[in-house]
Amino acid sequence: MLEQFKELIKRYNLIEETKDSFWISFNNYRKEERDEFEKYFSNYKDEKLEVWLHSISYKIKNWPECDYEYVVIRMEIDYDNKTVGKFEACYNMSGEYEDDYFIIY
Repeated sequence: MLEQFKELIKRYNLIEETKDSFWISFNNYRKEERDEFEKYFSNYKDEKLEVWLHSISYKIKNWPECDYEYVVIRMEIDYDNKTVGKFEACYNMSGEYEDDYFIIY
């Protein structure tokens, strides 16, 4: 099962897709929520930002029917050596984007 899971992630390039989605969300957040952005990313500098792969999960919903299964790729957001949030992208088992969550703590 693990090898099949790895193959699915690789086949659909889900890690790169998640990184691309993160940057879209981050740049939208930066433009649309300027005051909040400044609060968490004061005196923003690219070199202080670190975004890294935290985990990849296989999730199922609607137990015991299990009629919805998906992949969640979670990225952690660190700024100036502090964790300030996370980004999660969800994909169905055909590699299609379902949803994402950009969360600042």
